[in-house]
Amino acid sequence: TGVQTCALPIFMRDASDLNEAHARLALLQLADSAFPTGLFAFSHGLETMIQDGAIRSVDSLEAHVRDWVGWVVGPGDAVFVAAAHRSGSVGDLDTLLAIADHAHALRLPREARDAASRPGGRMASLVALIAGSPDTAAVSLRALAKSAGPIPFPVAFGAAAAALGVPVTDAVLASIQGAASSLLGAALRLMRVDHEQVQLILRRLAPIVIERSEEHTSELQSH
Repeated sequence: TGVQTCALPIFMRDASDLNEAHARLALLQLADSAFPTGLFAFSHGLETMIQDGAIRSVDSLEAHVRDWVGWVVGPGDAVFVAAAHRSGSVGDLDTLLAIADHAHALRLPREARDAASRPGGRMASLVALIAGSPDTAAVSLRALAKSAGPIPFPVAFGAAAAALGVPVTDAVLASIQGAASSLLGAALRLMRVDHEQVQLILRRLAPIVIERSEEHTSELQSH
C-alpha cells in the first residue's frame, strides 16, 4: 500500500502557498456572477442582434459569441485588464486613469459605455473596501475608485485583481471567460436556449479563451 499523506495545518504551510490560495479565492470571488456589480443586467448588444434577426439559433449564437470573444473581448477588454493590472501593481495612478479614459472613449455605443462604466465603478468601490492591504496595488485601486472619471469594467477588474494579489495571467483569463459567460447569460433571458446548450457553448469556447488570454497578456508583458 502507498504511504498516505495529508495536507499540512495552516500554521505549518509556507507563506507563498497561503498567498496563492488567497489569490485563487479572490479570483473566484471577483469572477462570480453573484458579485454585486450589476453586469448581469446588460445584454452587450445581443438584444438588438436578436431583434434584427442576426441571431436566430443556437448555432448563430455560438458563432457570435466566438467572434465577440476573439475579435472584441480578446484584443480589447483583455488588454485593458492586463494594462490596469500592471499600472495598479506599480502604483502608476496617472497611467491607470489614462487607461480608464482611453477604454471609455473606445466604447462608442452608449449601451457599451454604460455596460462597462457603471459595473466598473461598483467593482472598484467594493474591492477597494474589502482589499484592506496597504500595499501599492490596493492604494492604487482606492485612488481609482475615488476618481471623478468613468471606470470601465475591464480596468476596474484588472486593478481589483492586482489589489487582491491575483496574477495578471489569471485575471485576464478569468475576464475573458466571464465576458463570454455574461453574454450567454443574456442569451438565456432573450432567446430560446437552455442552460445545457449554454454550458456546452461555453466549454467549446475554452480553446479561444485560452488563446486570446495568452496572446494579449504576452503582448503587453513584452513591451
